[in-house]
Amino acid sequence: MEPGQRHIGWLIKQINDALQRQVNNEMRPRGITLSQMRVLVELHHAEGGELASKQLERILGVAQSTVWGLVSRLEDKGLVESLGSREDARAKVVHITASGTRLCEQGYEEMLARERQLVAGLTPEEAVMLADLLGRVHASIT
Repeated sequence: MEPGQRHIGWLIKQINDALQRQVNNEMRPRGITLSQMRVLVELHHAEGGELASKQLERILGVAQSTVWGLVSRLEDKGLVESLGSREDARAKVVHITASGTRLCEQGYEEMLARERQLVAGLTPEEAVMLADLLGRVHASIT
């Protein structure tokens, strides 16, 4: 690596850390974290407002224990419910509540504003290109 050249992985981590810190600070008054909001957003956009726990694991890219930690905290706040699956008694389905939907709709607008801020220094074409490139980088390591 050339002197002064930045490590791409390090830059991505720094961007992620800064974004997570800012969003968590903004959502603190609502009593929710970015990770919890991500669960709500996925449920809100899912058909019927629900997903199987296995689907959440895959979508979020985290372990079962992490999903259940998030779901448990959201359940304690009355934002989601976990139910047995109608198709498979061993499987759990997570369903967003009306309170969770309201919070999601409010918080999602803030998340979109933060996304716009991330690319504010880019042209619309550059923002599309960045999203494409990051998607390809992600696909190459998963």
